[in-house]
This record gives sequence, structure tokens and C-alpha cells, in this order.
Amino acid sequence: MIKEKDRSTSGLLLYTFSVYKKYLLILALAVGFIPYQVHALLPPDLVVSVGSQIVQFFSIGAVVVGGVFSSLAYWSRRWFCWSNKKVWKVISLIVFIVVCAIVLVYVVELEKQNNNSLNQMEKLQSINAGLEERLGNSVSLADYQRLVAELNKQSPDFRPDIFLFATGTQSLDKQFHSDNIILYRGGGSSFALEIDFNRIEVSPGVYTHYTYLNGNINGEIISDYDSVFATTTTLQKNRYVTEISRVMADDLSPRDSYKVTVLVNGDPVSFEIKNLQGDFVTRNHPDYTQLQSEGTAEVIYKGEKFEAQALVENTYANNYTTKIFFPGYQEIDSTTHQFVLWDENENFYLIDISEVRSDTPEYPSHVWLLYKSASGETIKKSFSASVSSVSDKIGRVSWSVSAPDFEGAMITVSPVVPFKQSGEDRIRTEVSGTIYDNNGSRSIGGILHLVK
Repeated sequence: MIKEKDRSTSGLLLYTFSVYKKYLLILALAVGFIPYQVHALLPPDLVVSVGSQIVQFFSIGAVVVGGVFSSLAYWSRRWFCWSNKKVWKVISLIVFIVVCAIVLVYVVELEKQNNNSLNQMEKLQSINAGLEERLGNSVSLADYQRLVAELNKQSPDFRPDIFLFATGTQSLDKQFHSDNIILYRGGGSSFALEIDFNRIEVSPGVYTHYTYLNGNINGEIISDYDSVFATTTTLQKNRYVTEISRVMADDLSPRDSYKVTVLVNGDPVSFEIKNLQGDFVTRNHPDYTQLQSEGTAEVIYKGEKFEAQALVENTYANNYTTKIFFPGYQEIDSTTHQFVLWDENENFYLIDISEVRSDTPEYPSHVWLLYKSASGETIKKSFSASVSSVSDKIGRVSWSVSAPDFEGAMITVSPVVPFKQSGEDRIRTEVSGTIYDNNGSRSIGGILHLVK
């Protein structure tokens, strides 16, 4: 009985092998040429019932055969790779492909960040589309400040022009602040520098700080611009303003002091202006207040220390949409001559003559003249003057200013070096010439702003 049973079992094994031999061959080839390391445990039921079914004996055999073939194929492939002389070429090719993939991913991510920046600026513009609506109705101030911080990182040159001329009722007050600083050194050395620090409220408590830098230093023309966002009107640093501080008097008198460092074509210009006096008030309205202070600045440039004449003009507005950036501001038809001059005795003259031809009650024609003696003991104002320009035979222009209230002064100046902010209509030029008055004649020089 036992022998008969053994023969039956052996026959069944041979029959099973003959039926499945094609599949065993395919399995062996697949395992041999396409091996993969597998870290797994055998199913528990396969182990527990190993003695009860012949199919499971076959399964055990298949697993053993597959494991052997996988091990042989794995170690054979490793031996082949390390023994092949071209293996390093293959490795180099793989490394090159990986590096290219990393570079491609970096470029794609950079482009994605740029697109995100544009999307954020579009979001900022949409937030400010209605200047008459409180920000709290749509976006919280905290969210807006986070957006401002992100924009300053990704797009510091974002210009504020889109905020100036909003349509609507203009029902909200909008603050505007400006500190315009002019430095001038005469006496044969050409040094004229003008920095215009502006802050405009673009939403309640949020300001765009945009700054213009212009000038001429020994024939080198300077023209630069930058802007940042902030939640304060305190003067801010930017790409080329590396130091800026304004110290106001404790009693709130106009005795301000400034300490500034700016990069002029990569070279730092540092200066300090102390004990300003607030000499003149030329605009007297809550929506447009303007005062001028004349003084001196201690300047350091390329290792040289020297003293320069200085004028600081401060402007404040509770609502810039009524008197400064009012509707129709860009269409004004006018000609403005503004002379900022010092004579050889360091007496100061500010002459502003604006002829407005358009019908703009917010900005009428005006004339004002300011005079301050070098000692500071004499200050004069006048509202009467005239200006004319003439050109010689070769086209060189000069300007003549008549100021009868200033000792019968007649001032004639010609351009030395013109300079201007790119994209702006205002022309700036360093000028020099002569002043004639009841005290005789003296040389005079400074800066002319010409706006048409």
C-alpha cells in the first residue's frame, strides 16, 4: 500500500511539472533578466499548511528557485558593471542627466516664483482699485502688511503711479509726505545733488516710499529711483539709500536734523544737516503744507570732507487728492521756473515763478521769492518777480530774473550741466551767472528746475 501511494504521488508531481513546464521557463527567464530586490515575508498560511497540499509544495519550490535566480542575477549584474571599462562613462552620463534635471527644476521653480510675484502685484492693485473704500471691508490690515512685506522682497521697484489717480468719490483722506534735499557746492567744483524722499498713503496705514536721486558731480550725471512699502511715514532705506535718519525737535519746532548716506554710482556720499530753522512757509493748508529750510551740510565723498549749501523742502498733506494729485493734475498746461541759488557771499535765493494757462483752480499761477542772508539775521519774502530767457547766436540759452523787492536785484544765469530724472518732464540743470543789486555785482550759482 505504501509503495502504491508513493508511485501515485510521484506520478502526480511529474504530471504537474509537464503541464506547467512552459510557465516555469517563463518565470525563470523573468526572474533572471528582470530581477528586483524584494524585502517581504512569506504569507503565514503558506508556511502553516505546507504539508497539507501539493500545490503549496510547488509554491515553496517556486519561491526558492526565484530567490536563487534573483541572487545570481543581482550579483552577476554588479560584477559586470564594476568589471566593465565603460562603467564610468555610464555613471558620468547618469550624473549629467541628474544635474540637468536639477537645473531644469530650479528654472521652472524660479519662473513659478516670478509668476507668483506678478499675481501678488495684481492682487495689490485690485485691493487699491477703490481708494475710497476702507481696507477693513475686504482684507485685514495684518494680511495687507504681510502682502507688503512679500512684495518688498520680490519686487522692490514697484512704482506707485497706479495709486495717484483713482476714480471715485475720493472720500477718504490720503496722506502725502515729502522731504526734498538739495546740496550744492560752488566755487569751481561741480557738486549738485538732489534727493526727493516721498511717502504716499496707498491704503489706510500703508505707504509707498518712493525716492528720486539726481545730480551732477564733476560732470558725472546721476539719475536713480527706488521704492519700498512700509506701515509708517518714517524715512526708509532702499537699494541706494543705506542710511537715513531725521531727528525732529522735542518741542515740535522745525529745527530738524538729517543724517544720510546714498550710493552714487556705487560710491557712498554721506552728509549731515543740523539745526534747520524752518525759514519759510509757502503752502498753508491742511491738504497742502510746505516749508523750506536753508542751511549747510557736512559732506564726505571719496575720502574728501567739505561743506555744501543745503535746502530742505518739507511737504505734508492730509488728503493729497484735493491740492497735489487732484483729478486733472497730469493735464496742467503751465511753465514753472524754480531757481535755488547762492551768491559768492553765501546769501540764499529761492525764486519760484509758475505761469498756469489751463483752468485748474487747484493749481493757479503764482510767484514767490525767498531771501536769507548768510548770517541768518535777515530773511525776506516777495511775491513779485519776472523771468525771461534768451538764446545767443549759437543757441546757448540764459535766463534773466528781475526781483525789485530784493535790493533791485537782476539775476542772469546760464546752464552748466543739465540733468534730469528719466521718464519725468522736469528738467534740472546746474546754473551759474551774476547777480546785480544795490550792493554791487557778485557771482551766483545753484540749480534750476524747469517744468513745462
